[in-house]
Parts: sequence; structure tokens; C-alpha cells
Amino acid sequence: WRHHFASSMALVDMALADLGGDPDRVAIGGQSMGGHGACLYASQLAPGRCCAVVACCGYLDEAEPITDTAPSAVIEPLKSTPIWIFHSELDDSVPPPGRPQDDGDVVVKAFEAAGNTAVKYTKFGADVKPAHYIPGHAGG
Repeated sequence: WRHHFASSMALVDMALADLGGDPDRVAIGGQSMGGHGACLYASQLAPGRCCAVVACCGYLDEAEPITDTAPSAVIEPLKSTPIWIFHSELDDSVPPPGRPQDDGDVVVKAFEAAGNTAVKYTKFGADVKPAHYIPGHAGG
């Protein structure tokens, strides 16, 4: 994601300027690797630029050591940012084995422990099948 940062933010800046967007209302979201990118952009690469983050079956920073807590480099900068995390119990890709810090339950608890009262978690149980639901990694 880091090598896409300059061009991505240039596109956002162009859209804000050319389309009359409100720079205080830029939200970011992504699915899987895009969820990782959304968290990385909002927390480290462009802190303060995003008013909200949505991550679907995402993970945090692969550079973090294997622990049972979410990385503070992501949690601390976003402790006041509204965040909505989606994840499925049937996801067979995230979290990968041995990386509990990427588990949605762990991530949400870390945000809450940091004082984020605007974190929302939608966890699709193995028996939950809403309309248009795709089970596994694509669906959460």
C-alpha cells in the first residue's frame, strides 16, 4: 500500500478539488487487503484525513509481531475515528493461522480498550445468511 499512497491521495485531492468535495468528510473503506490498506492509510499514511473507516474481512499490519493484541500503530491514531468492521466466522483467509491480532474480535476489543466509542462490529456467524451473502472471506 505504501507504494500506492502518493497516487491514491493525489486522486482523492483531485476529486475533492474538481468535484467540490468536503475534505472533512472523506471516508475510506476496503475489503481484505483493501481493509488493511484503509486502516494503514487512516492510521499511519494520512492520519487525520479520513473521518471514518470501514474494513470488511481485513487485517492490520503484516509487519507487526505475532501477539494476541492489535498493533498500537493502528489503534492509537484511530481511537477517536468511527470504524465499522465486518467479518465472517467462515473466513478461511483472515486471520491467518498464528496471527490473532488480525482477528476482528481482537481488533474491536483493542479499539474499545483505547477508548474508541465509535467502533461498530458486524460479525456474521456461521449460521447467518443475510440476503446476497457470500460465505467465507468474500462475504464478511
